[in-house]
Amino acid sequence: FNIDIEENGYGIGDTTKQMTSPVGTLKKYIENDSHKKKYIKELEIGDLLFFHRQSLNDTTPTPSNRYPGHVGIYIGENQFIHASSDEEKVVITSLNDYWLNRLVGSKNILNTVLSSEFNSYPTPKSFNTPYGLMKSINNGLDKFDNVFIAEMGACKLKDIKILCDLVHPKYGIITTIGVAHLETFKSEENIVKGKFELVESLPSDGVAILNRDDQKQVNYKIKNNCKVIWIGIDNDADIKASSINLSYNGTSFKVKFKGDEKEYQFETKLLGRHNIYNILDSLAVAYDLKVPIPKMQMAVKSLVPTEHRLNLIKYKDMFLIDDAFNSNPTGSKMALEVLNMMPGKKIIVTPGMIELGPHQYDLNYKFGEYIADVCDEVIL
Repeated sequence: FNIDIEENGYGIGDTTKQMTSPVGTLKKYIENDSHKKKYIKELEIGDLLFFHRQSLNDTTPTPSNRYPGHVGIYIGENQFIHASSDEEKVVITSLNDYWLNRLVGSKNILNTVLSSEFNSYPTPKSFNTPYGLMKSINNGLDKFDNVFIAEMGACKLKDIKILCDLVHPKYGIITTIGVAHLETFKSEENIVKGKFELVESLPSDGVAILNRDDQKQVNYKIKNNCKVIWIGIDNDADIKASSINLSYNGTSFKVKFKGDEKEYQFETKLLGRHNIYNILDSLAVAYDLKVPIPKMQMAVKSLVPTEHRLNLIKYKDMFLIDDAFNSNPTGSKMALEVLNMMPGKKIIVTPGMIELGPHQYDLNYKFGEYIADVCDEVIL
């Protein structure tokens, strides 16, 4: 259906800056990568729009402009075709290692993929505690959102159960189970139990997304009869990646969905094998929610690194990999794998890792061995 922009008051913004143009003067913001300058051009027929609802009498966007949930195609004469869903809200939970930066990034990947079809709202920043989730729900979630993505943080048993009792998730994602917060969890067994509090809190018609390549997940006896979708690379899975090409310029791979004989090509600017797992998690949810595969492909291609999480920055004749958010044994090894793909001299700047309990020395020693295999110089 056609919507007249003047009458309904829509402002156009890009996916990074959420800028809003004056009502009735539609513009598209384009970033020139070589000069990092903004150029503005008139909209052309066929342009894909990410837009936000606002009042005709107020040029300040409403809270629904936080993320580009609405999508339309410009058809000329200040009109566009707009597709939106009015279905019931779906709560989706992305479970992280609390400070495991790569997995925090998976929340943003999931939001980008789902927002290609739905109005989705993820918890901002690291709002992954009971207070953070309540603040996100009360101050952020609005009537136009039909998917809520709740990041859940945990540093001890029952933390996840408390959060699940608050939001009652329909979908639950466990990425990779590492040893983050071993000091407060007391044991690796407790970390696994704590993570699976998410799966065991799902309703009978809920859906768990698990990693077939993570033996801790494969070996765990789930105390729930909910549906389980397995993702993987090395082992058979419901959603499996293959033909992987990793480089410092980005990643490409093929995906096979259970029940579909065809393989689909995906490309992303994100670096590293671990990000393929994060993308597969998001594709599993999207596929179950019947998001068209071409929309998934476009969303994955549009992904950009999250700040301070394996963000590749070009500085003069050097490449800087900004992974400064935090670290743990799994994440630090992943970062070194990405660094190893880079050409030229390799230098690492790191303070090491903390909160690893009695294993802290041994795990940092192993980290040092990985560094020695990859790096030419270390600044500690």
